[in-house]
Order: sequence, then C-alpha cells, then structure tokens
Amino acid sequence: MVLVGGTVMLFLLCWQLALLLIAAGGVLAVGLRPLFAGLRRAGRGSDGAAGRAMAYLTEMLGGIRTIKAFGAEEYHCERFHDRLQDLKAAQKRSTRFDALVEPLLITSALAILIAILIVGSNLLASGELNTETLVAFLLYALFIIPQARTLSLLTMRFQHMANGLERLNEVAELAPEADAEAAHAFPERPRGDIEICGLSFSYGEGEDVLKEISLRIGAGEHLAVVGESGAGKSTLLSLLLRLHDVPAHQIFIDGRDIRDVTLSSLRSVMATVPQETILFDDTVMENIRYGRPEATDAEVRAACESAQAAAFVEKLPAGYETALGERGLRLSGGERQRLAIARALLRDAPILLLDEATSALDSHTERLLQAGMASLMAGRTTVVIAHRLATVKNLPRIVVLAEGRIVAEGSHDALLRDWEPYRRLVATQLIAGDAVDRPVTTIGSGGQSQ
Repeated sequence: MVLVGGTVMLFLLCWQLALLLIAAGGVLAVGLRPLFAGLRRAGRGSDGAAGRAMAYLTEMLGGIRTIKAFGAEEYHCERFHDRLQDLKAAQKRSTRFDALVEPLLITSALAILIAILIVGSNLLASGELNTETLVAFLLYALFIIPQARTLSLLTMRFQHMANGLERLNEVAELAPEADAEAAHAFPERPRGDIEICGLSFSYGEGEDVLKEISLRIGAGEHLAVVGESGAGKSTLLSLLLRLHDVPAHQIFIDGRDIRDVTLSSLRSVMATVPQETILFDDTVMENIRYGRPEATDAEVRAACESAQAAAFVEKLPAGYETALGERGLRLSGGERQRLAIARALLRDAPILLLDEATSALDSHTERLLQAGMASLMAGRTTVVIAHRLATVKNLPRIVVLAEGRIVAEGSHDALLRDWEPYRRLVATQLIAGDAVDRPVTTIGSGGQSQ
C-alpha cells in the first residue's frame, strides 16, 4: 500500500520523474531476474546436498553395529566428509548469490536517485519544476524505494521457500492408496478362501517378478511357499495385502475381487508376520497390542505365552511395560520375531501370512513354538513362506516357486519322492545341519545307495 500510494503521489507531483523512476525500476527488475533464477538453482542444490548428507548420517547411525564389526569407521567418515564437502560447496554458491542481491539493490537505488536529481535539476533549470516539488518528490522516492527493496528481499526468501515446496510436492504428488469407487467392506467375517487367477506382476517397467500364477487355497487350508531368494515369494504376500496394486480379477477372497474391497476391510481380515520385524519405540504391551488395540492385558500375556516370548519379557527391567527403544533394537532378532508372532496371534484374523516367521529363531525355540503356531493356524487359511524345510515339512501342501512361476506342488513326501530339485534342496539342508527328519537317498560314485 505504501508503494501504490507513494507512486500515485509521485505522478501527481511530476509525471516525468515518476515515469523515469518506474522505467528504472522495471529495468532493474528485469536485470535481477537471472540473479534470482541462479539463487533458486543454488538453493535447490544446497537443499539437495543437505538432504543427502543427513540421509547418509542417519544410515550410518542405524548401522553403527555393522560398521564397528567390520572396522569401517574410517571408510564411512571419509564418505560422510565427501558429502559435507559437497554441502559446503553448494552452500557457498547459494551464499554468493545471497551476498550479491542486497549490494546490487542499494547501488541501483542510489543510481536511480542520482538520475532523478540530474533530470530534476534540468527540469528545475527550464522552469518546468519548482524546488519545493523536487524536494517533495525526492522525499517520496526515498520513502518508497526501501519498500521496493524489502519486496525484493522477500522475493529472495520466497526462492528459498519455493525450493522446499518443490521437494515436498515430490512426495505430496505421489498417488496415495485409494479404494475403488464402488469398494465395500466384507459384510461378515470371511471364511478365508483365496483364489489367484493368472497373476503377473512387475515393479515398474522391469521384468515380471511373478508370471501367470494360478493358485487356489481353500478356507482353513495351510499352504507353504518355498523357493530360492528372488523367486517372488514375499511379493506374493505383498499383493495379497494390496501393498502393491494388482489388476482386477486376479486375486479373490471368498469369491470377492480384492480390488472391490476397501483396503481397511481387506487388511483387517489378515494377520501377518513380516520377514523384517518392525517394533516401535513403545512398551512391550503396546507393541503386541498393535495387532488388536482393544485387547486386554490378559489376552496380550496369553499371546506372549503361545509365542514363547513370556519368559524373556518377564526378565526385562519393567516386564511388559519395558520400553523397547527405537525399532526395538534393545532386543535380539529372535526376541523381536517372537513378539511379532505374538502380535499376529492376538489379531485373531481368518487369514494368516507368515513370511520367514521363524528365520531368526534357533531350532530348539522353533520346536517349542510349533505348538503355539499350530494353535494359531488352526481354522485359519495360512500361507507360510520359509527357506528352512523343517518349518514347512509337516504342512499338507507345498508350492515351489522358481523365477516367478509355480514349478512344483504337493506334499513334502510327494515332492521328495517325485521331484529331483526338491530332493537336492532337502539334501543341501541336511548337510547344513537343518533337521528335516527324513532320510534322503543319494547315489554315490560307486553306484551304491547311501
């Protein structure tokens, strides 16, 4: 308002000098545009370098045990130093542009005032302007020029803000998970019948991770999925949970296309123990209750008992009220996994998804856990992913994945009898000391059975 009001007064006092001032201001604005563009680019580079440095620092702190174990402190310090040097260089570029703006504005303002004085003196000499008007004009000019400078500095601040806004928009513009327009919740607790029809899936534009998977899992049936790393086992569970979207008419639960079911309803009928156990910086009680927030303390304790977790939990400083710290790192991998199993037990869902649920447990603890797992799986549709055949050998049906395709299917005994690759896999695990409780016949170099 000061700028607008002052400009009006300048035109009323002397339109010639007012035009000169506006023209000079326009030339200055155009001349400063490349400077502001450079300032924005430099600011963007500085913000990006800061983000990369902080991301690397966070990664180092998260993996500090591994770094110490491998004696890699110096290596990581050097890499972090390189990122700090990149940040230093980027901030220098940004600071140079910042340092140029204000001196340029002040110098330009003085040049404009000198030009007004020269032109005003000529007008005064020719009698087109009197002294009082020239003095009044200069006072108004001195009044509005600082306001124009303030606006210029605000523009510079907006350049910095715009860089941050761009980085936020990269996240904000990602497509969020969304229900289909006609999606609805399950009208009642589903039985758990799962049908997969010709499912293919790829991450982005890459090769398909799953290729033409067709599979029927009856309500209450227990199915194991085995295969080498990268075969697509975990991806299959992710698609059942719709953590990645799938084409319509490829996965059905109780005859309903999962794309026609709301995400909250779909995930509420599933309990999962993921391959990487995630615990939160909260108490043991609340971490297990995460599976069913309304559960009572007694139900949480019972779930812990079934998951063979009660013994170590009760030895913690505050028992079930012990805070676990960030990501539960105060516990061992096996202890974290048992709490994840307790969380799944507590959820009491009709469909159970176990992704390497006992991979961090020793064989003795795993055997103790079998009774609790049998109770957990009873009456529930269960999909178990495991590398260790001791975990799945007693399940009635095993599916073998290789390179994204189902290459074999049957019971442990049938696969052992009829499918050579499965026999080799069992033999390998026996050699590694993983008990499968099944004799394996191989042929020695002399042709004798061994």
